[in-house]
Amino acid sequence: MISHSTSDTSLSLPISEVESMDPGTELASILLQTTLQSKASEALCIPEILSDVLKLLRQDKKKALRNLASVNRIWFQEATRLLWREASSKALISVEESRRNIYAPKIRKLTVHHASCHVQLRHCNFTSLRVLCFNLGAKGVKHDVYSQYLRPTLEEVFFMALPPDEFLHGLNQHCPRLCVFAQGLQAHTDRSDLADFLTTNQSLQSVKLVSESEDNSVTLLQALSKMPYLEDLSVKGQIPESVLRQLLESSAETLDLPRFNTLSKVEITVGVPALSLLRPTFSAMTSLTLDILIEKESHELDALAHLPLESLQLHIAAGIQFSSQELLFLHNAKNLQSLSIRPKPWSPTITMPNLTISNDHFKQIFANLSALKRLLIWFSVRINDTHTALLDLGRSCPKLENLRMYCTVELASWTNIPTPLFPSLTFLWIASVNDDRLDIDPSGQISEHLAALIDKKCTQIG
Repeated sequence: MISHSTSDTSLSLPISEVESMDPGTELASILLQTTLQSKASEALCIPEILSDVLKLLRQDKKKALRNLASVNRIWFQEATRLLWREASSKALISVEESRRNIYAPKIRKLTVHHASCHVQLRHCNFTSLRVLCFNLGAKGVKHDVYSQYLRPTLEEVFFMALPPDEFLHGLNQHCPRLCVFAQGLQAHTDRSDLADFLTTNQSLQSVKLVSESEDNSVTLLQALSKMPYLEDLSVKGQIPESVLRQLLESSAETLDLPRFNTLSKVEITVGVPALSLLRPTFSAMTSLTLDILIEKESHELDALAHLPLESLQLHIAAGIQFSSQELLFLHNAKNLQSLSIRPKPWSPTITMPNLTISNDHFKQIFANLSALKRLLIWFSVRINDTHTALLDLGRSCPKLENLRMYCTVELASWTNIPTPLFPSLTFLWIASVNDDRLDIDPSGQISEHLAALIDKKCTQIG
């Protein structure tokens, strides 16, 4: 009889299921089912496998993990490890103090929201901490209160307000793996201890700062230029020409290693006069994100022709005459992925200024921009033959995903565009469309007709 089999009881099905089986069911079939169930249970007790399974949770992930944490000890460890992988000080403080150190060692990214949190978390062991975000700073907070964050595992720190200089010093002393240092807009950089921290640091690869004054910028850039492993630099706030010139002059007077000799990625804001100094200052860069303010008639944008541009944003001050001739330097920007041209100031409530572009210039500008994904022109673009311009743009820029260009499109000619013209397009904004054939409720019919044509003729979306 099946009920008297000598199989291992650990592999047995529940009695109710056995009794309900067909009497003709073979013993081998039962053993196969029980073995499969047992193997699955055993696998889900292996932390590595269980972790991979729990990562597949989608909807209500946190709620599901909380429930799964009560199954057994192994499931508790893996579920809480995922639940507390990224946490805030508010969440940790909401837990009973006696239980905080159950979760603190699992946290890899911690966001601290308020100065009072430092004291409440001072006994927590953040042994797995990789990323630390300070949303608020605390001047006058004692150094020992910060010490719980100074872990050898720490790799990234983000500040909205800079901490005391003792903490910066502690980062260099106790965090040898620190590779990212980012400063928020509320953090003041006019402190000598920040420059001292950067000068003595031996591990940072990525730094993001906010420039506030010319004297401060020179000091910080001099410190940054000597960092041995710096690869990625982002400076918010305009860097004057005089700052770059001082930096170059100080470099020429020294016999040490070249400035920024490891820096490959640069993100800065400059005025037109500083453009010619970018290459000599950052000679090793292979990627440049540039924000330029054009305030004078002498534009000199040709200085950008041989820079490794990946993203370019041009702000053109009100009253400045800007022609498409100024954009011909983009013919060489083969790595450019994002291009934005905006008037400054600009508001939706005022009349948009005009930008006249000949079809010949339009074709030359975009001829080699095959990597371009984002094109935003916040001017009323005047092109004689919009149909031909769109054809040229589609052929030259097949990766274009986001296109905003205020120009008029003739719907009749749009129907003749080959399929697909913009195979990657996900967002399109144009000024208006014309079609003399639609004279009844033109706005609604044109919009529907255009949407259907874009879907059919200009993308691969079915």
